[in-house]
Amino acid sequence: MGDGTFTGSTRFPGEAFPDQVVTQQLRVQFEAFLDEHRSALNRCLDGLTEEQARRSLVASRTTLLGLVKRETFVERVWFDKAVTCRSRTELGLPATARPGRVAPGGAVAR
Repeated sequence: MGDGTFTGSTRFPGEAFPDQVVTQQLRVQFEAFLDEHRSALNRCLDGLTEEQARRSLVASRTTLLGLVKRETFVERVWFDKAVTCRSRTELGLPATARPGRVAPGGAVAR
């Protein structure tokens, strides 16, 4: 978990996860590492109440829930824009918005 070891993914279970993935096609690698990143972030939330997930314990005011929102934004916008080459306007986003900023009330700036 937090010790830097991989726990595997649904596609490549077990301790040999990195070794199994790096020999695959790039898209398979990308999806497997993205799955692992999502799983790691989700494990951080296991057993927490919503209040605990929203609590900031660092000076930057970062929260675990904020990290989940940032992850969602990155997957929805950045990857979509990079992979499909669609503009922010085509994605239904304002061209000048600062990506991933969490507005008061918890909404992610789009």
